[in-house]
Amino acid sequence: MRKGLWVFIFCAGLLAFPMEHAFGVNLELSLKHAVELGILNNRDVVIEKYLHKIALEKVLEARGIFDPVLSSNLEGGRWEVPIAEIFYKNGSYVEEAVRGGLNLKGKVFTGASYGVDFSMEQYETTSQVVTLSPRYSTRLEFSLTQPLLKEFGEDITKTKIRIAEKGTQVSKFQVKDRVIRTVSSVEEAYWNLVYAGKVLDFHKEAARLAKDLLDLTEVKVKAGEMAPINLVQAKSGLASMEENVVSAENELKKAEHDLKLLLGMPENEGTLFPLDQPRDIRFIPSLAGILDSAQKNRPDLQASKSRLEQKKIEEKYMNDQVLPRLDLIGKYGRRGLSGVPSSVMVTGAGGKPEPVGDRVQGTVFSGETTGWDSMQELYTGRGFDYWSLGLKLEIPLGNREAEGRYRQTKLERMKMETEIKSLDEKIANEVKKGILDIQTTIKMREASGVTVEYAEQNLQVEEQRFKAGESTSYDVLKLQKDVTEAKTRHIKALIEYTKAWARVRAAEGVSLKEYEIEFNEKMM
Repeated sequence: MRKGLWVFIFCAGLLAFPMEHAFGVNLELSLKHAVELGILNNRDVVIEKYLHKIALEKVLEARGIFDPVLSSNLEGGRWEVPIAEIFYKNGSYVEEAVRGGLNLKGKVFTGASYGVDFSMEQYETTSQVVTLSPRYSTRLEFSLTQPLLKEFGEDITKTKIRIAEKGTQVSKFQVKDRVIRTVSSVEEAYWNLVYAGKVLDFHKEAARLAKDLLDLTEVKVKAGEMAPINLVQAKSGLASMEENVVSAENELKKAEHDLKLLLGMPENEGTLFPLDQPRDIRFIPSLAGILDSAQKNRPDLQASKSRLEQKKIEEKYMNDQVLPRLDLIGKYGRRGLSGVPSSVMVTGAGGKPEPVGDRVQGTVFSGETTGWDSMQELYTGRGFDYWSLGLKLEIPLGNREAEGRYRQTKLERMKMETEIKSLDEKIANEVKKGILDIQTTIKMREASGVTVEYAEQNLQVEEQRFKAGESTSYDVLKLQKDVTEAKTRHIKALIEYTKAWARVRAAEGVSLKEYEIEFNEKMM
């Protein structure tokens, strides 16, 4: 996306500006273009976007609580069992077994944990009391543990998911807040550059006038119409004006450097020429309307409210952890058994030896000789059922850890509520200050405009008097300086008015609308 937006802006620049401006020394730049470049290249914005992506992955992680887990096991072994009985002359008998199983367990939204367990065993022995060898046993068991107090219900079970989802809202608002801050910084730097350019123009004009005055003074001094002191004053005035030009050029370079830094442009990219000029609208916005809009649009306020929702969810969970644990535990299972009658010889009736497996004849296991027979018993009526149902109560004595965590979370929630109130006050103060700045700069603009008009009139009169020999070069230079200062104050008032409007839009949280930039998922 980053590469695509850059290509779009680059191509738009080629179409909008002459070719020499695209690749040459001069780079003409509109405010909208500058804002787009600032958003694109600001590293803080990129960092916030990564944090938003991380927050999205945390939601995926939290939802994993409902992912079932499948496990399996397989083991085998041989055991020689010692036994001190007259029937075992060797003093032992042998057991061999191979066991395997599958287990599926998971959690559901009510907080219940479930399990499905299947196991199978093949067992062989030389014991004289085991009638089936090899013997095949199978088991299929269903279990469910449902909390009834602590950790009961969907709200508690989904706590981490809900907190993570709120976290994505927080990160989204943080990205928007960072974008708006970037726009504000670019606007400030852009208008500073415009101001520095205007001031340089004023000083260059003053230097030109001072040079014209010096030329005229030299003519009059040579003609004997003026004292030589006027020539010294004119040269001194020109030197002072040229010094002001150098200082203004330096300020322009610094303003250009600041803007390039925000736009991610190399220092040697070229000279920036801002295309937009401040507009003298002289409109004072409604305080109530902007405050109401700020409540809906300020991303930092929205992020704080989302964090508060996170904390309330956490507080509810911590309150739940104070409760005793009471679980309803249920199990249901079925077993199957089959096997081959054992060939181990034992003393039968009448003292004659006989296989111990003969005793299986006439029982339900007669003819059930394979492992598959044992498996079939799990889903037919020949299996052996079992079930259990019970309650388990767990009461922590003292429970200070859970109580402490709950109270801590509650205090943190109260702290955040206070911080939101403080932020509301801060926003209101920013809006009020911005509107006051607008009102002040409008008055300054009007007053400085009158000052410029009278200063120019005074200069014209003094120049006529100078030409008539009724004034000195010192008096003309002083009025030239007054005109330059008046023009500087006049443009500064207009620039400050424009910047005040930008601050009000930022305080309202609607800076992006000014440039028709829609904040949506595509920007994330």
